[in-house]
Amino acid sequence: PQPVAPQPFKMNSFSIGIRGGLTSLMPQSDRALGAAWGYGASLDLRYAHYWSKGDDKVRLGLMTGLGVGYMQNSQKLRDVLEESTLYSEGPIEYKVTADEAKELNHQLQLEIPLMFSMVTPKGLFLNVGPKFILPVYTSFNQTIDNPIISAYMPELNGNPITNEFVMGKLTKEQCNMTGSWGNEFKLAVALGLELGYEFRLKNGHSLDLGLYLDYSLYSMYQDQGNNRVIAITPPSASSSAVVDVLPLTQAYAKKYGLFDLGLKLSYNIDFVK
Repeated sequence: PQPVAPQPFKMNSFSIGIRGGLTSLMPQSDRALGAAWGYGASLDLRYAHYWSKGDDKVRLGLMTGLGVGYMQNSQKLRDVLEESTLYSEGPIEYKVTADEAKELNHQLQLEIPLMFSMVTPKGLFLNVGPKFILPVYTSFNQTIDNPIISAYMPELNGNPITNEFVMGKLTKEQCNMTGSWGNEFKLAVALGLELGYEFRLKNGHSLDLGLYLDYSLYSMYQDQGNNRVIAITPPSASSSAVVDVLPLTQAYAKKYGLFDLGLKLSYNIDFVK
C-alpha cells in the first residue's frame, strides 16, 4: 500500500493571556537621569490563523489582537544644580540646588500586535513582529527634596538677596506636583518577541508559557525641553520674581520609548478547520 500523504490543515486559535515584568520608558536626554525602571502588566485577547502540512510539521501563522496594559516608571535627577544670570533692573545671579528630583509615571495603554507566529511539533513557539502602542492615559507624581534658591546682584558687591520679591519662592505644592506630561494618543511602534512552550491539553486546547520582550522603534512623543526643572522669571518694577517647576520629562526628556520584558501565560482555544 502507498503511504498516505499528510493532509494540509488550517487552525484558528483564540487566546486570553496575561503578561507582567520589568519596564522602562527610556527617556532620551542631554542630562544623565537615574535608571528609569518600573513594572508593567497586560491583559491580551488574541486571534491567530495557522497553516500546517500535518500534525508532525511546523505550524506557521499570523497573530493579531488587542492588549490593555499598565506600566509604572520612575526616574531621578540627583544633586540638582542650575545657575543663571537674569536681568531685571540689573543683572541678578540665581543658583538653584536640590538634593533630588524624582518623578513617578503611570501609563495606561492599548496594544495591537501584528506578529508572525510559529509552533513546532514539540511545542516550542515563537511570535515576532510589530506592536502598535497607544497611550490613553498618563499621569505623574514628582517630588523635589530640599530645594534652595539663592540670588545676589553683582552691583551690590555680592551680598545675598533675602527679599522674596526679588528672589522668588517655591511653594509646597510645587515640590509635590501631580499632573500629566501629555503623551496621550501619541502612537509608538515596538518590535515584539515572545518565546516559550505550548502545552497541549486533554480537551484539545493549549496553554502557552514563555518570555516576552518589546523594544520601541518609533515614538510620536517629542519634547524640546528647557534643561531646567526649576525656572525663575526675574522681577520687574511692578511684579515679583516667579518660580516655575516642570516635571523631569518636560524639562529634560527629548522623547520617550518603551522597553519591557517578563513572563507571559495564555490559554488558547484551538479550532482545526
